[in-house]
Amino acid sequence: MGSNPSAHPNLDRPVENVSWFDAVEFCHRLSEREGSRYRLPTEAEWEYACRAGGTTAYAAGKKLSPGSAAVQGSLAGEGPAPSRVGSYAANAYNVHDMHGNIWEWCQDRWDKNYYRNAPAVAATGSLKMIRGGSWRDGAESARSASRRKLHPNLKRDDGGFRVVREEEGVKN
Repeated sequence: MGSNPSAHPNLDRPVENVSWFDAVEFCHRLSEREGSRYRLPTEAEWEYACRAGGTTAYAAGKKLSPGSAAVQGSLAGEGPAPSRVGSYAANAYNVHDMHGNIWEWCQDRWDKNYYRNAPAVAATGSLKMIRGGSWRDGAESARSASRRKLHPNLKRDDGGFRVVREEEGVKN
């Protein structure tokens, strides 16, 4: 898909240092290459995948436990950088690294009252959402409900994305 823009390039680490526009372009190219539709998750989809059916602050409970997340300098002992993909325990939906490895772009624009206004929240706007916290932040930023707004042109060495593949015949 091109060169690796990561500030911490390594094939087994998440790609970071990408803008929202870079992430959307990646999804577009992947969709063309694979013949399926790929996109960024909505905020609601991201939180649903993160919580994995739970209602606590973190997928594994009320507090972060060793091996469940990357916060403040990378708990895997790899120094100040994102941890290797899959370094932290999977949640009940078998999704890894949702808490604190890198902030992840979502499709949605920032809306203070997102859950009250969704799904009417447009996919365009001046600020976009990031979720998940990062290795630079404390545990509070890695909570399932933690959310931040960011200009879509900004690139962070602790920010990246994950993709959603839409199934044929399934409508959002």
